[in-house]
Amino acid sequence: MRNWFREFSTFIVSLFREWAVLLTGGTLAAFFVIWSNVSGRPIPLHAGWFFLSLTLLASAFLSWRKQWREAENNFVQIGPNAPMKLREGKTSPHANSVLGPYIGKRIRITGTFVDIADTVIGMKILQIKCEGVLISGHIAFWTARRFVPLPKGEVITVTGTIIEIDSLSMTINGIEIVPNPSVPIVATPLLSEVNHASR
Repeated sequence: MRNWFREFSTFIVSLFREWAVLLTGGTLAAFFVIWSNVSGRPIPLHAGWFFLSLTLLASAFLSWRKQWREAENNFVQIGPNAPMKLREGKTSPHANSVLGPYIGKRIRITGTFVDIADTVIGMKILQIKCEGVLISGHIAFWTARRFVPLPKGEVITVTGTIIEIDSLSMTINGIEIVPNPSVPIVATPLLSEVNHASR
């Protein structure tokens, strides 16, 4: 829930930044100001509301597009088993420093649906198994509705943000189910990533 509020507040800040640019530096805003000064008449109220609505809608789209592009560029091409291998033979502080670059990154996982259970009010915990690793994460009730009808053992693909990797499991946040994934999922790490992370 805390991460959801952080993501929402990030979106709101981004939205108002984009809106401020459109309100103060846009061509349409300049047109209204020039028209009002040349004609000597104030801007009609309905035109002002239309302008505010149009710029708010445009800024919402620009903000969404910016965050979507950042999220797409933030995916790691690594399966959940690779971080576990990176932990082998390392102390916890060393393992945490090696795995640090993966925390906060987005990941695509194809695995078998294990369970979905109640935790705190309005939240459920989802569990998936992939490459012998248990992946779990909290999801809101409105997202959970898509998982509830699935039978145990169903093969599904989800995306999420890695928030913790321990010796037995991986915890991801912001879990979304990917319907009918058309792109094959990379289940093994890219060699360059593993080499870079293990240095």
